[in-house]
Amino acid sequence: MPALYSYSPVWSVVDALADDLVTHAHNKQRTQKRARPQDEPAPFAPLVDIYDLESAYVIQASLSGAAASAISVDYDAKIATVIVTGEIKRTTVRGLHGEPTTKALKVGERQIGKFERRVKLPDDVKIQQDHMTAKYNNGVLEISLPKTPERQRRSIVVQVEDDVQVNGKSVTDEQSAAMSAPQPAPTGKTSPTVEAAEMQDESDATSVKSFDSEMSSDLH
Repeated sequence: MPALYSYSPVWSVVDALADDLVTHAHNKQRTQKRARPQDEPAPFAPLVDIYDLESAYVIQASLSGAAASAISVDYDAKIATVIVTGEIKRTTVRGLHGEPTTKALKVGERQIGKFERRVKLPDDVKIQQDHMTAKYNNGVLEISLPKTPERQRRSIVVQVEDDVQVNGKSVTDEQSAAMSAPQPAPTGKTSPTVEAAEMQDESDATSVKSFDSEMSSDLH
């Protein structure tokens, strides 16, 4: 009885992809071994919280067990990246009689060894590098990176006064409005000085007539 055999091109593609993944993982492992000494684990990346405040960026990294002197914080302005590096060493535990019990470790879940964490910030925000601060308390590293305040644009109200030519002279709108205001109509009355002068003229004329009459009576 002939053997039954079915060929599926789909499974052939899957097998090829699986072989590629295995080869890539193997090559990556060999590269990492050449890059660092044998049996040296790769640096781990601490967990971080990132706050984007109006005035600054604040980064909090969990580094429980690290000594403050073993933590390094750098800022690369060219790529706007914060780089946190350091090492957490496992403390030596001793028994009741003072014997070290490091080799007696059965479960090791804490992150121990060298660490490195990079935090990329937006390129359009400038950082005041002279005012960056870092403090370490209760196993938490807090990095503050103040932002450079943006220059605010202010609007200035421009007041324009149009000059008007009046009799060859330049005057402002207010002066022109005052000059063009309607003047009060004449009432037919003259000034007190003029009236007094007219009354004086009439009095002088009466005196002349009276004097002429007296002269005429004397002659007769």
